[in-house]
Amino acid sequence: MPVRPESLVNARSVDWQTVQSSNVHSALYNEGDEDFYVRFLRSGADDIYIYPGRSPSEWQDFRTAMSKGSWIWQNPIEGGWSYDLLTLRDFAHVERDDVVPGVRDFLF
Repeated sequence: MPVRPESLVNARSVDWQTVQSSNVHSALYNEGDEDFYVRFLRSGADDIYIYPGRSPSEWQDFRTAMSKGSWIWQNPIEGGWSYDLLTLRDFAHVERDDVVPGVRDFLF
């Protein structure tokens, strides 16, 4: 997997957003790597999809979309963006104090 949990844990330039959606919990944009992370709601540990190499304008489009779930469906999913999949279990060894606030809010 090209994107590792450590890439997110060590991120220092992040923008994070909790959303109102029946399917999407939150999203985070790592400006340093231009990685777009989406945390989906699941019955078990939430799935986190990483869409690598996405532009800041795509992040802004997501942030201003009226329906975050529809935007996700129409862009990364129907658009066939490449992705990697993590779950919250991939971050089980990470202590809360080890990560910056935006990433902490996204993961915990």
